[in-house]
Amino acid sequence: MKRVCERCKQKPNMVSVSKMNNDIICVDCKTAEEVHPMYHAAMKAKHAACIAGDTNYPGLYAGKIYPF
Repeated sequence: MKRVCERCKQKPNMVSVSKMNNDIICVDCKTAEEVHPMYHAAMKAKHAACIAGDTNYPGLYAGKIYPF
């Protein structure tokens, strides 16, 4: 079963987890996310949570629908 990008609803060959929330996103949506003004802050917060042992960190925009 192929996953569907939770943002653009396409069926991509590869998916990734958003750094902003826990959306499963395609490469195109990930590329678009990387230019968001809060992307680097979200990436640092997610990394810090993982280092602290929180592997289920929901992201800076948890529960919010893209675009933030």
